[in-house]
Amino acid sequence: MGDLLVGHMISADKMQEIADKVAIQEVLARYSICVDTGDADGFAGLFTEDGVWEWKAVGLRLCGRQAIGDIARAVSTHAKGAQHAISNPVIAVEGNKAKSICQLTCFLSRPEQIYSLMLGYYEDEWLKVDDSWLISRRAVRVENPELLSHGKIAEYFAPLAEAMREMTQAGG
Repeated sequence: MGDLLVGHMISADKMQEIADKVAIQEVLARYSICVDTGDADGFAGLFTEDGVWEWKAVGLRLCGRQAIGDIARAVSTHAKGAQHAISNPVIAVEGNKAKSICQLTCFLSRPEQIYSLMLGYYEDEWLKVDDSWLISRRAVRVENPELLSHGKIAEYFAPLAEAMREMTQAGG
């Protein structure tokens, strides 16, 4: 492998881009861990102070760290056993801003089975603040959100959906 690098220097700009992409991937991973473990402060801290979390298809829009932190509180209260998996991130960095898209898979573990609760995408806008990458806007796009309103999945998802609607109505 060393022979492959002989005579090839990586520019400082390219090294910074690589470091920025790795840092953003770390935030993406923390997002899943924080939301699924109910770490509301850790979850909220992944966003800018005026960050936005939005799922247009179901009419949810939360603004600011406090309201966004409430997502993790709601998941830990109303969707115990949820596990968010983020994969295949594509990240474009431009200075202290970035955009990314990644796939979302959310599973819900219940005694009778493990449900594939959601499949979709997160589309993010990022801002580098004090050398840390933070999400300034997250758009949630779930393929077939109507599946959340049928059968056992609807039964399990309903309390979380109601809590999130209440957060939106409270002005989050």
